[in-house]
Amino acid sequence: SAKSQGYNKYQFYNPILSSDFRKTVEIEALLRKADIEKDFKLFFQPEYSLPDLKLIGAEALIRWENREQGFIPPNVFIPIAEEIDYIFRIGKWVIQETIRQAIKWNDKYSMPLKVGFNVSAKQFSDDGFITLLEALISVRDLNPEWIDAEITESVMINDGDHVNAVFSMLK
Repeated sequence: SAKSQGYNKYQFYNPILSSDFRKTVEIEALLRKADIEKDFKLFFQPEYSLPDLKLIGAEALIRWENREQGFIPPNVFIPIAEEIDYIFRIGKWVIQETIRQAIKWNDKYSMPLKVGFNVSAKQFSDDGFITLLEALISVRDLNPEWIDAEITESVMINDGDHVNAVFSMLK
């Protein structure tokens, strides 16, 4: 708990912390047993251009439906997945599925629909992120204008130089 508050912090013992820790350990164990292709689902939130109310794309939102726990919210499992490096497996699957869906919709509707996906801070700072993205785009022969990689503001604030370097490579 002290570590999550930043540097030079301390925390007195509180029984609630034990309960939170048990929940975290339980989610971690469930994550390690999860079958990404069966247990995780992408839902797509439509995005519209406000001036003309025209559909311009969608954002992929990951959801985890665990057989034992039901739906586990992303704000619960994503930080744990990042901590145990499971986020790389999840992230790869999300990118693959987003690309698949972008191709499907753009081929079917013959209009430039952009499909976005969220990139975790850990994924974004990984040197293999660009290589993975390039490989997935080239394997599927995807028009790169059909996808949107979305990052949080905290990524930009914490490592601006790295962000600029990655943006240059993505461009």
